[in-house]
Amino acid sequence: MDSFKTILKILSGFKNRIIKVSLKRRLSILAIISVIVWIGGSRFLSQKEKPPQYQTSQAEKGILTIIISASGQVS
Repeated sequence: MDSFKTILKILSGFKNRIIKVSLKRRLSILAIISVIVWIGGSRFLSQKEKPPQYQTSQAEKGILTIIISASGQVS
């Protein structure tokens, strides 16, 4: 519980410090944070997925059993 109060105290101090900063500086900080978030988000979303891995094997002769199940109208 003490750590929670400490975190709230730190955040409150941070908020008070930001309020005292000029509007021009606040907008600059907001712009910098926005650019960082935008770059990070675009890199995260543009990550390419790994290509699928296929496993192949030699075809063998044998008995082939096929089960088909379906529902609905046949036309």
